[in-house]
Amino acid sequence: MKMRSLYINYETLRRNDSALIVRNGNHQVKYLVNGRWGNQLGKITVNSLYGDELLAINQLTAGKIQRFEITCDHHQISTFRRVLNNYDHPLYLKKLHWLIWGNQRQLKYRAFELHRPVMKTQITPTVPKLLEIKVNRQADEPIVCGVIALLNYWALLDEQLLNPDLTKLFRQNHQNELA
Repeated sequence: MKMRSLYINYETLRRNDSALIVRNGNHQVKYLVNGRWGNQLGKITVNSLYGDELLAINQLTAGKIQRFEITCDHHQISTFRRVLNNYDHPLYLKKLHWLIWGNQRQLKYRAFELHRPVMKTQITPTVPKLLEIKVNRQADEPIVCGVIALLNYWALLDEQLLNPDLTKLFRQNHQNELA
């Protein structure tokens, strides 16, 4: 089965803009991904081109072990958790039975549902650089886009912990969100 390709501008992704535009192989806008982080509990939404909310990832708890839920049409479709300071740790999405792992510094991930491939990512060598997301089923695209945005956010936070100069830059770029 051929995987569908979606693309996010790499520079936009690494700047951690509050809105990401996801395009298909024909450069048409497919999804808008919005995030609100820096507050105690964050939220990512994936919207259609027409503004309909297709998916939300809500942070349920803060602290050393963070819990999240994924909702679609206000119904929970999965939950997962992240242990802080556990870089490159696989992520398991309950109910969906997805296992996601990869290298967050290179934004290279793979996901499987049991033995079925769900998605894989890679940075394209083109100019401008793009994050290519290959998704097996169209119905999984909004979930994958939301999870990629969250993994990118975590990767940027982890880079700050490893490089204090980035912390200053991150705070300057996100003053409004942290206030």
